[in-house]
Amino acid sequence: MIDNQLFKKVHGCNVGGYVGAALGEPSRRCGGGVFDCYNGLCGPIEAAHYKVIDEVLGKPVDKMLPQVKAWVGGEVPNISYEAQGWKTLRWHNGPLFTLPALNYPPGTNEDGGERKWLVMKAIFDKGGRITKEDLRNSWLTYVNPDWFGFHLLPRDKCTYENMKRFPASEVGKYDRWPGNVDCLMMIHPVGIINACDPQRAAEDSLDMCQTIQSSLLSYAPDAAAAIAAGIAEAFKHEATVDSIIQAAKAYVDENIGQIIDECLEYARQAPDILEVRELFWKRFGGRVPTDSLEVVGESFAMFWITKGDPKQCMIAGSSLGRDADCVASIAGAIAGAFKGIDAIPKDWVEICDKATMDDTHELIDMNFEEQSRALYDVLLKIMDRQKEQVRAIESLMK
Repeated sequence: MIDNQLFKKVHGCNVGGYVGAALGEPSRRCGGGVFDCYNGLCGPIEAAHYKVIDEVLGKPVDKMLPQVKAWVGGEVPNISYEAQGWKTLRWHNGPLFTLPALNYPPGTNEDGGERKWLVMKAIFDKGGRITKEDLRNSWLTYVNPDWFGFHLLPRDKCTYENMKRFPASEVGKYDRWPGNVDCLMMIHPVGIINACDPQRAAEDSLDMCQTIQSSLLSYAPDAAAAIAAGIAEAFKHEATVDSIIQAAKAYVDENIGQIIDECLEYARQAPDILEVRELFWKRFGGRVPTDSLEVVGESFAMFWITKGDPKQCMIAGSSLGRDADCVASIAGAIAGAFKGIDAIPKDWVEICDKATMDDTHELIDMNFEEQSRALYDVLLKIMDRQKEQVRAIESLMK
């Protein structure tokens, strides 16, 4: 492993996203039919109440656990697929889709990690900063259309089909679940290659996200841009928890800053990763759980409560309830950029790395360290280009 602080931050951010998602995924799907302590039985939803998580998984959630991808939705009988253990259903009231019901080992990657990998592939192919067209090309080149349902979701198939029909600037306008968190989970590499430049990280994110989700329909691109800006700020030697949060709010729609501040206020009222959950449930419970505004606010709140400690950030998100894996992943990535890889438990990294590499339906074909090395190399190329620009401008001043 490259032994300098820059690489350790790159690696910590990259790995923190994967490890947080894997730690939180069992919480997200905990309990099947979930009992809402305020409204009774909610039925088969994806995001469990934190009290269900406490009862089933214990508190806090601090161990890598097996994952059961028992997809839920309006199920449609299909005997030929049922024999294989698959289900045909309407996922979140979308089009009919056939999905595998699978048991995965601890540490398995999920849909957010797949989208992040496609962003990385675009970065590697370009050798630098990317645009929405670069991301579209990455999807059309590297997605295996036979593998939707293993990690990438039915909604991703809709995005993929639209990418074949429309230019990148138009794809997000046809998103059928516009408030979702897809952009938020994929954006970490954009923060990495714009290290120490939060404004440019936000600008790149807002452009690139349009090929997944449109700013015309939701706040998801701005929420993603806030995360990328926070990650870029976290690379600075003088960065603090507060400076990272301020950078996240500085270059995006004002509503993003408002929801982050609201969630931080809950964190100040109950500055404990378990106690604060009740305040968040009262604020967000009963809504669609994968909401970009909620997730970005909760992610920065957990980052603040834990003082940017990656391990505690991931435990906090995984124990939260609702969209636990996304909060754990985003907070883990930001904290990983802040503290570096040495602050992430080595055994968690090894479990996740092995599960990803052993998965026969995984788009990712580089281990975590190889990914981080490739991101590091691109970052150095960008730095060299910037030095050339500075030298060229300075030469005009002589």
